[in-house]
Amino acid sequence: MIPTFYVHSVLWLVILQISSAFTILRHNLTSQITQSAHPINFTTNSSLPLTTQKLSDTRLTCDGSTYKRNLIRDSCVDAASTIPRDEEPLSVADRTYGDIDIPLPARWISGDGRCVFDIAKASNDPIEVDFASLKDFSTAASMLIGSCLGRGGRQGGIVTGLGASGRLGLIMTSYAPTVTCGEAESFFPRDSCHDIISLMPATKELDAFGRVGQRWVEIEIPNTFYSVSFPGGKEDRRCKSTVDSSGLRDVASWYDMWQGVVAVDGMCGRFNRVGYAGGIGSSRSLKIDLEMNDEVTATA
Repeated sequence: MIPTFYVHSVLWLVILQISSAFTILRHNLTSQITQSAHPINFTTNSSLPLTTQKLSDTRLTCDGSTYKRNLIRDSCVDAASTIPRDEEPLSVADRTYGDIDIPLPARWISGDGRCVFDIAKASNDPIEVDFASLKDFSTAASMLIGSCLGRGGRQGGIVTGLGASGRLGLIMTSYAPTVTCGEAESFFPRDSCHDIISLMPATKELDAFGRVGQRWVEIEIPNTFYSVSFPGGKEDRRCKSTVDSSGLRDVASWYDMWQGVVAVDGMCGRFNRVGYAGGIGSSRSLKIDLEMNDEVTATA
């Protein structure tokens, strides 16, 4: 016959083991709930919790042949300083996808226009949607500057493996836009102008821009975009951007126009100045400006 004290000891040991297991399980569940309960505001619907790719999984390549040589370190440091360091994951996709946080293409440019950081895709196939934080891109920019422009280096490069899927990257390269800025203004509706940059076409197919009445014209000029207010879905019209030409007809892509208006924003709008980018198109006769709509801002 088994002694009573032995039975009690075994039962007590079993109870302790069950209690310990329950405590461990409860700790794991609580930890998982705490991690997944962090508020993330996506503008696109997703049924799966998505997080940004760890930067330890990225790959950095310095390549002057592909991403240009003779970059200016101070210009790239300035361009990198304009990238926010917010840690919240944001939706990233081609601008034709719909309501997203970062519509591609996306670019940060230095105040002198000589260095740019572009978000890159792993392929030319449209990205349905990906997620990354601005801090990821900011950190990648710092990595590129340190590796490709450090110790006398002056070549561009790319960091790949960014984003939840690892299909995003960041390119550092040089640029030489032809931009003219106006006088500084006491007020410049830069947030409204960013609406134009985010919403305007940016396709790379060539189109014929020309005056009304010209033959073989696909895009009539002047062609003006106005800023919009997303919450109300109505035009606030505080900022406008006009494509025009010194000639009758020229050939360019909307991507060329987008690059121009981004340059004007980074080189002029950043410092409360209006301006325009010229020398666009096969005949270099096209230009695109970025300015306040005086009819609205005068009464704002």
